[in-house]
Amino acid sequence: MTKARDLADGTFSGDVTVSGNITSTGIDDNATSTAMTLDSSGNLLVGKSSQNQAVEGFEYSGASKYMYLTKGGGVSAYFDRLTSDGDIVEFRKAGSTVGSIGTIGGDLFISNSDTGLRYRGVEDNIIPCDGSGGSRDNAVDLGGSPYRFKDLYLSGGVYVGGTGSANKLDDYEEGTWTPTVSSGSATVNKATYTKIGNLVTIQTDLTLGGTRGTEDFTIGGLPFSNGSGRWTACPMYHSTPIGTYQQVVGVFTQGTNTVSFQRMGGNAHGNEFSNGYLNIGGTYLTD
Repeated sequence: MTKARDLADGTFSGDVTVSGNITSTGIDDNATSTAMTLDSSGNLLVGKSSQNQAVEGFEYSGASKYMYLTKGGGVSAYFDRLTSDGDIVEFRKAGSTVGSIGTIGGDLFISNSDTGLRYRGVEDNIIPCDGSGGSRDNAVDLGGSPYRFKDLYLSGGVYVGGTGSANKLDDYEEGTWTPTVSSGSATVNKATYTKIGNLVTIQTDLTLGGTRGTEDFTIGGLPFSNGSGRWTACPMYHSTPIGTYQQVVGVFTQGTNTVSFQRMGGNAHGNEFSNGYLNIGGTYLTD
């Protein structure tokens, strides 16, 4: 039997066949330093000499069956599909595909076999897609009962029930506003508004005080101006009788942020309103 020899170094120009065990764990780069290590536990290390996920290099654990590719800066891995569209990386569970990352038409998509997202850089949008990256219209929900998303932050609008301009909801807000009276004084007990698109609804509770004269009585400070060319009735309630005992109605004045008051024969004057509670509320359009 020919026994193996210990070699300090050497060069093999042909194939090398080993029938026994290799006791050395390191493979050098012909420059006296270790380039790759394969130890008795099946751990493979490239570019590093010991298992440490924080150290640059490639690491595969034969015992724990994981791998790490660590780099201090820059791209850590490239996956390149040279020709047709399709999956670039496929993920499996127990041998069955559960999802993939792929490309279609120059776009990136992330999907399972049925539902995914396609990122379209030219159009600057993200659309629902199928397992091959093809678009799916009116088929995929965002969230579900009882699994809801929380808040949605948008700088534009929402198209509800269609894709036309008439379906676009471009504004919603709630808040308070500060009513002002044209004469006398007023304590603001409550003044709120809700704006949905161009539709504004207000609710106001005032306590009138002071002295009012014969000038037309108005309340200003509406959060948004009433649309031009629009006169809109504003329901009201006054806790004490109007001085003339005539029917008085509030009106959102066109093109202004003011509520005026009309009675039979003209505008209602300040001295026709006794001190007490004045409640007004109503809805108007901004355009």
